[in-house]
Amino acid sequence: MNLRRLLTLRLFLRSLRALAVALAAYALLGFVVVPRVARSVAEAKLTELLHRTTTIQKVSLNPFTLALTVEGFAVKAKDGGPFVAFD
Repeated sequence: MNLRRLLTLRLFLRSLRALAVALAAYALLGFVVVPRVARSVAEAKLTELLHRTTTIQKVSLNPFTLALTVEGFAVKAKDGGPFVAFD
């Protein structure tokens, strides 16, 4: 192999490795980090804005299809009973 071809191959492999790391980081953030942060922020902000206790059991995000799923959403009435809820 000549030097130019070897350098081109190394650059290609480095780029491929960087792409794989970026894809893994995107997946990790999308599947693990964003749902946890979104759940806690949504609960806090909705409770503050509505002046009612708001709970969310689970938030799921698929970063590749951009699909967001919320499970166990509930807003309690001021007397403590259920006000709005969906699964």
